[in-house]
Amino acid sequence: MWELPYRDFTAMIGNSHSILQVSHVNPDADTLGSSLALRQALTRFGKQVTTVCMDPPVENYRFLPGIQFIEKTFSPRLYDLIITIDCADLTKMTGFYKEYEAFFTTTPLINIDHHPSNNLFGTLPMVVPHAASVGEIMVHILDEIKAPIDQDMATCLLAALYFDTGSFQHSNTTSDVMRIAARLKKYGANHQNITYYLFQKKSFPLLALWGMALQKLKVDQTRGIAWVFVSEEDLDRTGTGSKELEGLIALVHGIPGVKMTIILSERGNAMVKGSIRTSNGTDAAYYAGLFGGGGHHKAAGFSAPLEKQPFLPITEPAAERLSIT
Repeated sequence: MWELPYRDFTAMIGNSHSILQVSHVNPDADTLGSSLALRQALTRFGKQVTTVCMDPPVENYRFLPGIQFIEKTFSPRLYDLIITIDCADLTKMTGFYKEYEAFFTTTPLINIDHHPSNNLFGTLPMVVPHAASVGEIMVHILDEIKAPIDQDMATCLLAALYFDTGSFQHSNTTSDVMRIAARLKKYGANHQNITYYLFQKKSFPLLALWGMALQKLKVDQTRGIAWVFVSEEDLDRTGTGSKELEGLIALVHGIPGVKMTIILSERGNAMVKGSIRTSNGTDAAYYAGLFGGGGHHKAAGFSAPLEKQPFLPITEPAAERLSIT
């Protein structure tokens, strides 16, 4: 059992009346599933709960029970407690901090996360860097506050586990994760929907984008680096967004000998978004940190101004900067 401040968590929940849950930008199944499960539990305890995210969930997450309750805006004066979920850095990941800095710095805040780069912000950090996902942490929290997990909550939490373990393929798939997954399945979690919507469903525009991206694929076998740069024009031509590139990185990273895979996508605000996956001990978070980003040891991301593109690993000379020994 993890040594987390469950009593303090329970006390802060008990003293609150209206709670704001905040997910990170470009939400994934972990932040969404964990948020929705906790939202349902707190609502049953009689709390008023609003769950917000700066970016709307993509279509493939629409199967999550309660997804219709995710909102994009909120009024700070209505809330006496904030809970951030899966946010390593409050100032960067929520998207709301700049506009509501005073609210975030003066309101009691519970920080639930599993990123090693989390800077332990908030009144009550509940951060477990070795947890496979926030969904795993959330199951422990729900157990401690004696919140029953129903079928809908189980589906949300199992989706969180599935996503952050790569459908139980990543090395963070521990025996504890598998035991929790078995519990959630016993509670009625719909794993068929989870596997289909998270890993199998592919639209024609998405496949068209992947095809264009793979034509641009570059591989440096000597350094074990593979990278793709997707332009804004590529996204426009296929009617897609950078979110559709999520599954591509796993496909490219399967190339034998590749230890680091980087997917770069141009954004309309003169920025480039980078996603990094690594293996064989290479620290993805370290390399993402070179460009102001962060994340986990094997999966990380960053955003950088487009004019810094020559410093990114999209040309042979630039690969020297991220060379791996």
